[in-house]
Formats: sequence, structure tokens, C-alpha cells
Amino acid sequence: MLQERKAKLEALCAALIEGEVSGPPEPHDHDRFLAEMKQKYVSGGKCV
Repeated sequence: MLQERKAKLEALCAALIEGEVSGPPEPHDHDRFLAEMKQKYVSGGKCV
């Protein structure tokens, strides 16, 4: 169980470092995101 916890903490640490080195955050446009998802996943008012 201790090894499992250590593995989870190492994975969390690696993910945090990856996020830090990925660069500054970019602004999120919620309306644009929803429009892109609708265009990608909805066709003619029905889910594809």
C-alpha cells in the first residue's frame, strides 16, 4: 500500500511539473468552445 501511494504521488508530481513547463495559460472562450463542440459532435440537431 505504501508503494501504491508513492506511485500516485510521483504521478501527481510529474503532472504538476508538466503543467508548469507547458507555458503560460491561454484565455478560454467558453462560447467558442461550445460552438466548436456542437459543430464537431452534433449534425442536423441530432447527436452523431
